[in-house]
Amino acid sequence: MLRVWLHGTHVGDLRLRSGSRWEFRFDEGYLSLPRRPVLGRWFEDQNLGELSYSATQSYLPPFFQNYLPEVGSWLREQLATRAGVDPKRNGPLLAALGEDLPGAIVIKEVSDLDGGSDEPPAVDRPVPRADALRFSLAGMQPKYSVTKEGSRYTLPVTGRGGRWIAKLPDPHHAGVPEHESGMLTLARRVGIDVPEHECVPWRDIDNIPTSLAFAEPMALLVRRYDRPDDGTRIHQEDFAQVFDRQPGDKYNDGEQNGLDATFRGIGRVIAAVCGPDDFVEYVRRLAFMVLIGNHDAHLKNWSLYYPAPLRARLTPAYDLISTIVYVPDQPKLALNLFKRRRFDEVLRGDFERLAEKSHVDVARTLSTVDETVARFHEAWRDDAAHLPLSMEQRHRLDRHLAALPLGGLSAR
Repeated sequence: MLRVWLHGTHVGDLRLRSGSRWEFRFDEGYLSLPRRPVLGRWFEDQNLGELSYSATQSYLPPFFQNYLPEVGSWLREQLATRAGVDPKRNGPLLAALGEDLPGAIVIKEVSDLDGGSDEPPAVDRPVPRADALRFSLAGMQPKYSVTKEGSRYTLPVTGRGGRWIAKLPDPHHAGVPEHESGMLTLARRVGIDVPEHECVPWRDIDNIPTSLAFAEPMALLVRRYDRPDDGTRIHQEDFAQVFDRQPGDKYNDGEQNGLDATFRGIGRVIAAVCGPDDFVEYVRRLAFMVLIGNHDAHLKNWSLYYPAPLRARLTPAYDLISTIVYVPDQPKLALNLFKRRRFDEVLRGDFERLAEKSHVDVARTLSTVDETVARFHEAWRDDAAHLPLSMEQRHRLDRHLAALPLGGLSAR
């Protein structure tokens, strides 16, 4: 049995039924709390006392499956090997990584006999060296959680100690850490909320395992928004969890079980649960994503977090990549924006419609789009030559921008 905790509160239990089907049920004590911390937005619309939340085959229910590194990823294989579990077995892997998950959730394997009375700590503790490299983060790129002391970064640590994410070189594409750093810098110039970040030689990160070796020199260090300096944790969930989708469905949008997993649907959720200011931030990022040609803005690259346990906010931006400079023959959005699926189909009027459907101020939304486009072109003009992009990559992005109706505000 796997016991689930949130901010030290026992939320419920995951049990293996019929040999292969994982089922989650909420704890009655959690359900009786007058102001219980939010586990996930999807659950808030359910009858939790009667909910039998399960998945088919060997998968965990989607909310919990999304906390694991994705199937087939480098990180999943590395962590499973370190934990001594089969990377195809989701339950044992979640148990091995359960104290090192993103956000404030903690999952521990307990016996039905002892009742699982061992409560997790409310504040992060130092981690023994033998327990290292057990941090779970979804995605395909090699990445770890690390600490920073002065100007030095150190690995190994886990989610109980790390305040930074180290993104190591991508084995398939050149210069990804430097590229993402450039896009984060450009996003900040445009007015987008991005975390603190810097590029350092990965060999300068203390205690990198000798088994790791990369042909390229640099790693990207990004400050974690779910780990404040006081050692507490901030809960989070990505939009695959919000829409109750398995990780493999992160690009599969459209309506399912009444949930609209498109850019329109994401916007409506943000407007409803986070408020108009976060919706404006979402619009700014969505316009930026079109301008840089980011096909990777799928459901798992948009997230909510809970600085206060009862109210969701849009997280700072992360995983900002201009995918068209690497794969120029894939000029598509990750999800639908209404019926638009290509960058060069997106019009200013689509943002007007998005505001109307989300019941927010249309004039403020359109002003945000206009301001974002103008600030982007100013930043691109001033900084393009200084960004870590090759001449060919800059030319690809120039050609992309020239083809955008949104880029020139020509579609009114």
